[in-house]
Amino acid sequence: MSSAETDEAKAAAQAQVDAWKEPESVDPIIVEAFRLARGRGGVAKTRRASTSGSSTPRATAGDGVRRNVANHIVSAFADKPVGTFMKVAEIVNTRSEEYGDVPVSPGAVSVRLFPANGSECTVPGIKGEVRGGIKGGVKVS
Repeated sequence: MSSAETDEAKAAAQAQVDAWKEPESVDPIIVEAFRLARGRGGVAKTRRASTSGSSTPRATAGDGVRRNVANHIVSAFADKPVGTFMKVAEIVNTRSEEYGDVPVSPGAVSVRLFPANGSECTVPGIKGEVRGGIKGGVKVS
């Protein structure tokens, strides 16, 4: 077999591997091992059980308990004077009774300070503000 034929065979084999669709019944660990072997490591797509037929994967973090991010933000500013600016990262890294030792999502904090629909922040006593290109919150009352 010539070098050109070998390259062509490898390309055809890779095209078949790339076209392979993962069956739903395969254990995610097996799928991830296969992806790693192909050099495409990372998190394998998993499917959640659903009666609606949706195959959208869901990511979960923490302990599965639903918490109120607004309460965490209010707690972060509780001992600060009016006018204090805190970066999103500083708010995230502040311990609160609402979250305890469970990590707070920076995205969740940012969305509460800067709602996607462009409206004002609805966290009591706090205003979303950008200073020097850094998103954060200011205690207003």
